[in-house]
Amino acid sequence: MTSAIILVLNDHDLGTVVSAVFQGAYGGTRPAASTLSKLIPIMLCATGWIVAFRVRRINIGLEGQIIAGGLAAGWVGINIEVPWGPAHLLIAVAAGLVGGALYAGIAAWMWARAGASEILTTLMLNLIAIQVLAWVIRGPMQDKGSGFARSESVRDSAQWPEMFAGTALHWDVVGVVALIGLTWLVLARTTLGFRFDMVGANPEMSRHMDVSPARFGVLALLISGALAGLAGSSRILAGEVTTVSDNFSANYGYDGIVVALLARNSIPGLLPAALLIATLRQGGGALQSRAGVSSEIVLVVQGLIILAVAASVLLEHRWGRQRSAVPVPEAAHHPAGGL
Repeated sequence: MTSAIILVLNDHDLGTVVSAVFQGAYGGTRPAASTLSKLIPIMLCATGWIVAFRVRRINIGLEGQIIAGGLAAGWVGINIEVPWGPAHLLIAVAAGLVGGALYAGIAAWMWARAGASEILTTLMLNLIAIQVLAWVIRGPMQDKGSGFARSESVRDSAQWPEMFAGTALHWDVVGVVALIGLTWLVLARTTLGFRFDMVGANPEMSRHMDVSPARFGVLALLISGALAGLAGSSRILAGEVTTVSDNFSANYGYDGIVVALLARNSIPGLLPAALLIATLRQGGGALQSRAGVSSEIVLVVQGLIILAVAASVLLEHRWGRQRSAVPVPEAAHHPAGGL
């Protein structure tokens, strides 16, 4: 509603804007495939956030972990030659998983050993990853033949095949959906998920139950980083441009956090939330050409979404406190009239 008011106040026709976004996101096979391809990194990062949050760890470093995973997968895809093509792809994907997990492991180790806030360390590691990426693609991994700040393209054997020819949608989407479903099952139906919940709800009780908060906190952060690293590998091995370059992570890590918050940290709720953000991302590019509206309005809408989610959580928390503070009538303690 607020976004609509902003557009109307700036003399933009709301119907034209909505139509431009929809046409830009779904007005043909290629735009629709591009929109669906954007779901992959968004949902992986959102799932990573949820896994860490189950033990009440705040992983702000998903963006840096995307970069770490993408760099690892890109290096394997460019420099390693494997006779059997599918093995090359699997090794590159595994490198992305490990790269993201190890990068998250730095913050996890600092938290477990020194008590450093993972919020600050993961945020700072994002900045370090951006600088490392800038150096690597202008140095060790630069494509010397092009003269641009980017790597060579990964080998064909390390690329995910296209699901539809000539589109941005690749077959990695199937594996990603299966992995997210598996993560949900583990969190909801297994002992590991129960222990994550126990640590998140009451670390002190967990210690008495011989469930180490530090051990499971580190494990959750490693899994979270691995999922972000997989998103990074997808950006390189199944991207429209299969090179490592500046900003290939494209803020998908932060979008993942927005989606997780919008879904109220529920994996089953991720799809509609991620679809909304992916639609805004893809369709936002058509706003300037079709409706004469700056595509930056998409960032405004995302900011408003975050504020709305934060406000709803705050109101729910205050409402819960008010309800708990309501005095209980004496008769409630003595149903039989106090006898």
